[in-house]
Amino acid sequence: MKVYVGSKNRVKIEAVKSAFSKFFEKDVEVIGVSVDNGVGKQPYDEQTWKGAINRAKNAMKEYRDGDFWVGIESGIFSQYQRYFVAN
Repeated sequence: MKVYVGSKNRVKIEAVKSAFSKFFEKDVEVIGVSVDNGVGKQPYDEQTWKGAINRAKNAMKEYRDGDFWVGIESGIFSQYQRYFVAN
């Protein structure tokens, strides 16, 4: 099974490999690829979700031979008059 992650970040790649390996009995090959997130370097609120979706979609457009495509985006969001980091 081939899984593309829309990031070259080693932590994100290893997290995807760990998750997919737990749920699928097949050998899992996880490949990190550099793609545009479409939202800039520091996403805020809904941009964080949009960035993750864009990463997965852009990986799928460029790397069609995969079985799955994953987008993970870190960002800042506000809730209860406080700021949080979403990973």
